[in-house]
Amino acid sequence: MTLVVLTLAPTAGAQVPFEVLHEFTGYSRADGPEARLIQATDGDLYGTTLSGGAFNRGSIFKMTSAGVVTVLHSFSGPDGQSPRTALVQAADGNFYGTTDLGACSSKVCGAYGTIFRMTPAGDVTLLHEFRGSDGFFPSALVQLPDGVFYGT
Repeated sequence: MTLVVLTLAPTAGAQVPFEVLHEFTGYSRADGPEARLIQATDGDLYGTTLSGGAFNRGSIFKMTSAGVVTVLHSFSGPDGQSPRTALVQAADGNFYGTTDLGACSSKVCGAYGTIFRMTPAGDVTLLHEFRGSDGFFPSALVQLPDGVFYGT
């Protein structure tokens, strides 16, 4: 997959120039970006990949404006798998997100998604694991001014 950044041309009808900042080329780093990027308070862009990472279960990455990508976290299974939605940088400076699967060991996944918190350094904490009776396959989160997170 290729990440493309578009810039608007100053005149109507002109070609829209673009520049490839990073090409996702395989499982060892990150692969399969699906969600939108967010720009964090440090100015870098942050995103998730559905697959790839050290365990081929998805990853969280940051990218500088020069296109340098650093994988901050590779999902291993017990901490979730297959993040499909955008991250949220909360008022506390941490990042929050969801995965489609969770509690995976080997090829068996016993949960229907997770909610996690990641520090800017890349340390991930599992906050909730969905079991079906409380929902499954969570979508993107939003934090309201009262500090509470909401999602579907």
